[in-house]
Amino acid sequence: MGTIFGITIGLVALYFRNDIIYGFAKLTNSEDLLIKFYQFAELPVYYTCSVFLAISISALILTTLAALLPAWHAARMKPAEALRNE
Repeated sequence: MGTIFGITIGLVALYFRNDIIYGFAKLTNSEDLLIKFYQFAELPVYYTCSVFLAISISALILTTLAALLPAWHAARMKPAEALRNE
């Protein structure tokens, strides 16, 4: 669920990226500085399905590994000892 939610938020942010940049520039009154210093009017983006697939699989693997370490440590503890220490 988290991966699907993250991909959805990422795609929405990529779709509205220029609107977000212009909104922030307008909010901070730095519209002229955006073009003058950063020298761009729009932010281009190029992505493919293979990139999103690789990122999604990597995220799932990393979160699974991160959850396995505490679970493995908790599985090795005796229940009474764990309750006494907490």
